Parts: sequence; C-alpha cells; structure tokens
Amino acid sequence: MDRALVVPGEELGTAEEYEASGYAYSNNYRVLSSAIGIAHFNRSLHVVHVAPLKHHYYPTFNDVVRCIVVSITSRAAIMRCFAVEKGERVAYLKYPVTGIVPSIFSGEHSIDEAVGIGDVVRGRVVSRKGPPFTVSISGFAFGVVSAMCPRCRGHMRRKGNHLHCPRCGISVRRKVSILYI
Repeated sequence: MDRALVVPGEELGTAEEYEASGYAYSNNYRVLSSAIGIAHFNRSLHVVHVAPLKHHYYPTFNDVVRCIVVSITSRAAIMRCFAVEKGERVAYLKYPVTGIVPSIFSGEHSIDEAVGIGDVVRGRVVSRKGPPFTVSISGFAFGVVSAMCPRCRGHMRRKGNHLHCPRCGISVRRKVSILYI
C-alpha cells in the first residue's frame, strides 16, 4: 500500500483504476482529493482513501461534550456545546451547537436544581440526530464541572453536592461532576 501527501483538487488516478474513499471523490472519470491529507493507495483492492490532516469534529451519538448553560425552563436546560472529548483530548468545535438537557436526564428532581445559567457542564449525547442534541448529565462523571456564583459571579467551590461561594457566602445545590474544577 502506497502513501502520498495530497492537496485539494489533486488527481489521484482514474475511475477505472481506483474507487474513491474518505476525502476522495470521482469527477469526470478522474479520482480527486477534496482535502489536504494522506492518500492511501490499495492496489490490490483498487481503492484510494484520503485521510485529512485536520479533522472537523461534530458531536455524534455517545460523544462526551462540554457545554455552557444559557437558559433554563421548567422542563429543560438549553446549552451551547463548545467542545467534544475524543479520548484524552478535547477538540473544540469551530461553531458551537445547541444541546438540550430534559429534566428526565438530569438525575435530579428538577432541572433548575441540577444546573444554573453560566455553568460549564460535561454530558453525553444521547440523541442520534441533531442539532439540537439531547444531552444526559446522569452519572458520576457528568454534571457541572465549573460554576459561577449567581449573586457575585465569583468561582464557586465544591462542598459535597453543594457549591459554596467564598466571596459572598451563598451555597447552592447542583448536580456536580466528580471532575469539578
């Protein structure tokens, strides 16, 4: 199997020689690259596959996402998801997407006890279609990972399932992740 660095529009072969795969496409009996990447030529299967050098991440089913809560209603919390965790790395999205946490996925009695506006939340995508994506914060590793005080906007410290503000002394109950900063 041969490899080569390719740029968009570069001719990789003809449609009679290779079948296009990945970021390669066929146009007028020519196989062309559609991204900057590595072209893998499999001469025995007659397939050329282009793997891009940079990936554009987008949340899919069962991905772990990081979001900021922007609105809370009586039935759900609306969030802007800005990052996807891929293994040990965090890949930031080019454009934030909308996520919704219905109260049944909060793991608490009501959604306004689970999260607050401005909280950074770690959750799992449980919908197969989107946006808006349905996000669950049930589980020990999911929930609020960073929060600001609703009164003075200072960073809140964790004390069990409660968050305490060292500036103004207010204490609020949240669905706190074990990964709280």
